[in-house]
Amino acid sequence: MDIWKSEVWKDKYKDHNVRKGLRLKFDRGIDEKLKTGFKEYCRWLRSEYTFPIRVPVYVKNFKKIKAMDGEYVFGTFLGPFNFLEEPYVRVAAGDFKESFEEMGEQAVYQYLCTLTHELTHYFQWLNNSELTQIGKERQATITADRIVQRYVDAKYEEKQQFLHKLEQSAKRREINEAEIDKLRKIAFEDDVNNKILIARILEESKLIESEKILLHLTKDIDDVVRMEACNALSNSDSLEVYEALKGIASKDSVGMVRGYAIVALGDVAVEINKEKEATKFLKNLLKREKTDFAIIDIWAVLYCLGEERWLSYLLEKIDSSKSSERCEVANCLYGIVDEENKEQIKTILQKRREIEKSEEVIESIEEVLNIIKKDYNKKGM
Repeated sequence: MDIWKSEVWKDKYKDHNVRKGLRLKFDRGIDEKLKTGFKEYCRWLRSEYTFPIRVPVYVKNFKKIKAMDGEYVFGTFLGPFNFLEEPYVRVAAGDFKESFEEMGEQAVYQYLCTLTHELTHYFQWLNNSELTQIGKERQATITADRIVQRYVDAKYEEKQQFLHKLEQSAKRREINEAEIDKLRKIAFEDDVNNKILIARILEESKLIESEKILLHLTKDIDDVVRMEACNALSNSDSLEVYEALKGIASKDSVGMVRGYAIVALGDVAVEINKEKEATKFLKNLLKREKTDFAIIDIWAVLYCLGEERWLSYLLEKIDSSKSSERCEVANCLYGIVDEENKEQIKTILQKRREIEKSEEVIESIEEVLNIIKKDYNKKGM
């Protein structure tokens, strides 16, 4: 039986008016991230479980706490002999900052497990558990892992619903302040898929706070997150973003990330009238760039900034031996095809299409050919 759901305690308190609930009390100096984690978790616990007599939780700014037997531990529970007296829990949190630096968001859950372990002792005390001391400790450990995992799963599901709902609505309206606050918090967590989704959600946003979140994501450890963040910043008209993209285009360790930053840089340069400066920057960058993916993107952006000679470089690269490079060329051509160059691009792509084996490249080529057929043939009619 789930000790947290047991109601043996009901007979104890039916004729007594006692304070109920779960309360948190923090020492000064407790990290705000941990305080927020405890508060959100306890809010969830109150919605899921009954605390028939109030149990204060004292979060102490010590690395360990001295237990009744003199041992130094991470958490303690004191259950009075008199069941009408309030019990209490103490949790040591003095080394959270060090734990967070080492483990990231996972450190918060480690402390939640300690809290839940001690609260299991609270429910054992409430329900007159007859387990041995060893049995109680084993039950507390197993139960803590199970309940915290339930909480993690519930939080994940809630985040997914929020993000997917916002992804749809953000296409029709600007994101509000409350939504930005939630996105900011999720962006600082460890889930790569959520970060990628956030970057896509913020792509059309014009809010300064949205740009701050995206700039944070450009520094993420995951290269796909950085790529998506750079792509989302293409719509910016901010000098700060422009300078940040220059830094990424020059220094990021991954060629594809540099490529995404280069494309975004070109778009932002046009918005803030920095075309000449961006052209000079990209030409200098081209001299030292070694990754073909990023070089292709430099050619494409230079062409878009008025340097027409770079189109021939792009078109020659459609016959690269690497399918990823052929695909990137086609993707770049999709963004630069216009009335003046459509026939030249069409001829080259049709020739490549006849011999292409990669389905991904074929799909990218056909997207360009279709836009030529759909948009430019209509204009000529």
